[in-house]
Amino acid sequence: MARVSGKSTDIYIDTHAVEGYANSFSIGVDVNLPEVTTFGDSGATFVEGKANPTFDMNAFFSPTDNESDEIINDALSGTSEIFYTPSGMTIGNIGYHFQTNLTSRTIDNPVEGATALNVSGQGSSNFGRHAVLYTAGSTALTGTGAVSASRVDTGSTSIVGSLSAGTTKRATLRVTAVSGSGTATIKIQDSSSSGSGYADFVAFAQISGVSTQTVSTTDACNRYLQINVTQYSGLTNFNCVVTFGVDSGT
Repeated sequence: MARVSGKSTDIYIDTHAVEGYANSFSIGVDVNLPEVTTFGDSGATFVEGKANPTFDMNAFFSPTDNESDEIINDALSGTSEIFYTPSGMTIGNIGYHFQTNLTSRTIDNPVEGATALNVSGQGSSNFGRHAVLYTAGSTALTGTGAVSASRVDTGSTSIVGSLSAGTTKRATLRVTAVSGSGTATIKIQDSSSSGSGYADFVAFAQISGVSTQTVSTTDACNRYLQINVTQYSGLTNFNCVVTFGVDSGT
C-alpha cells in the first residue's frame, strides 16, 4: 500500500499555484441522493445525484501583489477552477479538479502570531479524479509537436474513471506564464498503444496569454494520453499545466 505525505501537496486556484502560502487543505464530497420512493416500492428508494465538493484551506497572509491576499480576493468574484494533488505535480500523478465559488475568507491576526488567511469554498460542478498530463515545472514549450515527456498511461482499468463513451471526460489547461507575443494551440491526443498511433481527442482554444480553460466530451477515450502543440507562432515560450479526468458519478 502506497502512503503519501502531505508535504508534497500542490494546489492551483485558476492559474495560481498557492501551496507556497498554504499549510492545510481539505476537501469533502457529499453525493446527493434524492428519494424517489413510490407506493409500489418495498422499501425506501433513492437515485444517485451529483457530487457536492467543498474545501477548506488555511494559508498565510501576504499583501504583496499577485500573492495570497490578492489571489483570494480576485477569486471571490465568480467561479474558480481548483486542482489539488496530495502527491505533487509529477506527470501521471493523481489529484482532484472542481469548479468552486468561495464562500468565506477570514484573516486572523493574533498579536503574537503570524497573520493567517483562511478560505472555504463550495464546489459548483465538474468534480472528478484527474491525472497530471503536463506541469509548469517541466521545460517551457517552445514549438510544435508531441511533448513526449507528457505521455501518461491511465491503466487498463483507468485511474481517472471510466473512459467509455457516455462518461464526462474533462481536461483543464492552465497557462501560467508566457514570453513573447503570439499564439499557440494545445490538444490532448489518445492512443490504444504506448508511444504510437496518437490521434486528436480534445482541443483547447488558441492561447495567447496567462489563462485557464476547461473542455469536456462524452466520447470514448483510449488509455494512453499525451499533449501536442499543434500551432505555435510568435511566443518565445510558455509554461502550462494540463490535467485530465472523468467527472464523478458519470
